[in-house]
Amino acid sequence: MAEWMDRLAGMVGMNPWTVHAFGIILGALLIDLLYRKAMNRLERLADRSNTLWDDALVHAGKRPISLLIYGQGLLTAARVLEPHTEAIVFSPDLLSLAQQLLLVITVTWLLFRMVGGFEQAYVHHKREADESYDITTISVLGRIVRIAVVVTAVLTALAILEIPISGLLAAGGVGGIAIGLAA
Repeated sequence: MAEWMDRLAGMVGMNPWTVHAFGIILGALLIDLLYRKAMNRLERLADRSNTLWDDALVHAGKRPISLLIYGQGLLTAARVLEPHTEAIVFSPDLLSLAQQLLLVITVTWLLFRMVGGFEQAYVHHKREADESYDITTISVLGRIVRIAVVVTAVLTALAILEIPISGLLAAGGVGGIAIGLAA
């Protein structure tokens, strides 16, 4: 593989590690293309089913997973470039931090979209069954879950960045007790 990279780098007049990084990014683009084709097919299959839950799940995962594929491709290419550059952006610690934050952002985005899709599917299911439901309660519960997802993501990101969160957690606990006593 290294011999092939050296030969290709000689043909295009670039360093082998540059060609390697470009190949990784090109690979990520191809993987995302295949992923999108598979998701479009899965979306058509989910549309034919009677339930809306699978539609919500497929829709929720479509864009966040693409972000993860692109991000991982860029981070892997940056790891290839790291030994050949002095730029602080390519330091292994910073790349590891970026990879962890990318995962937190992707999971948060996925869960956020999933909650919205499930909320819409539940309302649609109740309408189809001609059952009564309270749209305000459903909306409030959806918002509470979304807020919980975002708060969890922010606390996780702060922990990854090594920012102490114990004060925030204590303040949240005291605030919860004050609200509970006020009610």
